Amino acid sequence: MPIESFTVKNFRSFVDATEIQLRPLTLLFGYNSAGKSALLRTLPLLAASLRSPERAPIALACAAARQASFADLLPHPALSASRQLSFSLAFRLGPSGTLGPERVTWRIRDLPELRQQVVEEFDYAAADGSRLHALWQLTPSGPTRPGSQYEVHINGFLAGEMFISFQGLVPEFHEPTGTWRAPLDRLIDLFKVLRAERANVQWLSSVRRTPDRHLRWRNAAPSMLEPDGLGASDMLAYDDLAKGPLLGSVSAWYEKHLGWRLKVSHPADQYRLLMGPSSNSLVEVDVADVGEGLTQVLPVLVAAARLRDSSGNAPRILAVEEPESHLHPRLHAALTGSFCELAALPDPPQIILETHSENILLRVQLAVAEGQLSPEKVIVYWVRQSSDGRSRIDPVEFDSLGQPKGNNWPPGVFSEDLDQARKLLEAQRCQSRS
Repeated sequence: MPIESFTVKNFRSFVDATEIQLRPLTLLFGYNSAGKSALLRTLPLLAASLRSPERAPIALACAAARQASFADLLPHPALSASRQLSFSLAFRLGPSGTLGPERVTWRIRDLPELRQQVVEEFDYAAADGSRLHALWQLTPSGPTRPGSQYEVHINGFLAGEMFISFQGLVPEFHEPTGTWRAPLDRLIDLFKVLRAERANVQWLSSVRRTPDRHLRWRNAAPSMLEPDGLGASDMLAYDDLAKGPLLGSVSAWYEKHLGWRLKVSHPADQYRLLMGPSSNSLVEVDVADVGEGLTQVLPVLVAAARLRDSSGNAPRILAVEEPESHLHPRLHAALTGSFCELAALPDPPQIILETHSENILLRVQLAVAEGQLSPEKVIVYWVRQSSDGRSRIDPVEFDSLGQPKGNNWPPGVFSEDLDQARKLLEAQRCQSRS
């Protein structure tokens, strides 16, 4: 059940409705503070809110919220005075080409006097064209808790009122007074799928932690990596015990591009993650002692390798901030090649990358031009901030030659290297004349 797109409105600096269509490979580019991280973290924020046990709509305690209050999620008051924000998810339940996408939209309103939020408007548009729309009625049930009464329309007609409570973003429909049980049953089943399948978004932040030098065995490997990459060593160690493919896949990348191999040593009740030159099996050092770039990319490689897991136990959505962090520019293309291979699979996962690397973009264009990756499987968004302070996006697609279509790619982007080289040449010429 792939997610086709997500939309935010009045979220951070995105005042206007902003839709991100997801492809097997989606890239977010832009200058610092343009809003790229806010867009990328929307998916893990929604995933946490879909599986939240709390009555608050947004899981503000999750890592993707970064300890934000609800007010922090809203635009600066100078950009928008609204106390509401909206999220929307579009996805397919069946194979591509059968029916259109399903879409769920939430509009969340802040109630500052009660220090809480409420789902003010809830909308579900089914693939067959049917629609359920619920609007919150301002009927407080107590001095500190808003009511849960909604006016419900089905297919444009007023169906009556219903009590709907929310657990995170998941609606709980209390026994309806009308004869509309059937559409609600479909919606209840839909959210069961959303919570069980799509709540698992693997998100990695831009700063990943160095693996500990000595690690103790747990009862089992974690099902997800932490945003800072914690858990990557455990996954590799338990996979090695089970003779699985994960350790070999990650080690193969290091061997191919760096001439180093990865190994798990498990003495007694602890284990260690070691690396050494492929050409010399006697030289091994703890991963904690190798270069920063090699440790920063380790969780990314582990998360990417897990996308090939067809058992259903691993996430199918990977969102990574600055995957190239601390890597030499030569390795940017090598890492991107792995992402392109995954995106080209017959049943591809979904990978969203936030990056500043020109080498990553060029490697994707090369994969398209060489026929390794269909241009329909990749999309780039240039994220920019306008002079009024609002963030906006410009989608860029490629033709079969890997060239951008249309005029959305801003002129002069990624020209910094050429500008610096030109200035260096001019300075050298001036020095030689003096």
